[in-house]
Amino acid sequence: MMMMMMMMMMMMMMMMMMMINYPYNVHIGVLFACTLI
Repeated sequence: MMMMMMMMMMMMMMMMMMMINYPYNVHIGVLFACTLI
């Protein structure tokens, strides 16, 4: 559980660094995490 949360946070950070579009970013991150899990 902790690992998944950490991974999600890392992905979100990476996405934000790549393209600073907060709303779309979060959505993409969440979708990505869901697909992975």
